[in-house]
Amino acid sequence: GLVPGRYALTASLQTLAGGIRIKSIRCGSTDHTYVPIDVGPGESLSECVVTWTTQSTALSGTVADGAGGASSQSAVVVFPVESEQWAGVGLTPARMLRTMPRSDGAFHIGDLPAGDYFVMAIPVTAAVKWLEPHFFETLAPHAVRVSLAWGARVTQSLTVENVK
Repeated sequence: GLVPGRYALTASLQTLAGGIRIKSIRCGSTDHTYVPIDVGPGESLSECVVTWTTQSTALSGTVADGAGGASSQSAVVVFPVESEQWAGVGLTPARMLRTMPRSDGAFHIGDLPAGDYFVMAIPVTAAVKWLEPHFFETLAPHAVRVSLAWGARVTQSLTVENVK
C-alpha cells in the first residue's frame, strides 16, 4: 500500500524500555539501516527484518581553540564516513549529530550507532550549515576519523578548525 518512492526506514523506540536501539534493518539481502529504500509500484516491504540491541556507544573528548585553550564557542559535528549517507536519510538522521562543548571544552555524544564516522570541531557560527550535504564534502578532508563498535567508549581530542 505504499506510494512508489524513496523511503528512509526507521523505528520508534520511544515506547520501549531498557535502552533498546536499532542495530540493523535488512530488506531481503540489502542493508537499509542508513540507506533509503526505493519502492516501486506493487512492491512490498514484507521481507524487512529489524534487529535490536541494548548495547550503546559513546564518543567524548575535549575541544581546544587554536591557542590550546578550552573552546566552548564551537560545535562538534559527527557524520558518517559514507558520503551516500549525507543526504536523503530522513528528518532525524541517526548518524549525524551536532553538540556544543561545555565551558571547559568537554563534549559527550552517546547513542551513536556503531560505524565509522568523521568528527570535527568547527566555529559555532559555521554550525548552522551542518546538514547541508556540500558542507560535509568540505569538512571530510579535515575531520578526524573514528570507529565505534557496539559497546565502545571512544575519547577524541579536537581543535577548532575554520573550514570554508
